Amino acid sequence: MGYYTYHYMHIYDVREGDYNNFASDEDVEKIMKFFQAHCEDANYALEEDGSGADSSKWYESEQDMAFISSFFPGFLFALHGDGDDREDQWTCFGLNGKSYVEQVEFVYPVFDVEILNYNHEIKKKKS
Repeated sequence: MGYYTYHYMHIYDVREGDYNNFASDEDVEKIMKFFQAHCEDANYALEEDGSGADSSKWYESEQDMAFISSFFPGFLFALHGDGDDREDQWTCFGLNGKSYVEQVEFVYPVFDVEILNYNHEIKKKKS
């Protein structure tokens, strides 16, 4: 059976030092074609634009991020995973042949009465 995860990937062009600059559609298409030709699991997990396909078993995703990033220096790969378990959400980053995984940290906000006092009006229903 195995453990299934929903994956999707963002690719950033960081050649100018901006780590928030999405890669062009042309670059994404070229990179994804190469990636899917060399990584069987990427074919099941990702569409040609990096969006998610079906949930899949992709146990070597961290190694694959290092692999793909070694062929495309200057591009940052962010593979996001949402696993079968509710709290299993992570991002695997790949850059210049190296990769690492970070688990998502859930932080619940603290109640702030000032938000209610200044930003929201409660209107009573008319009978």
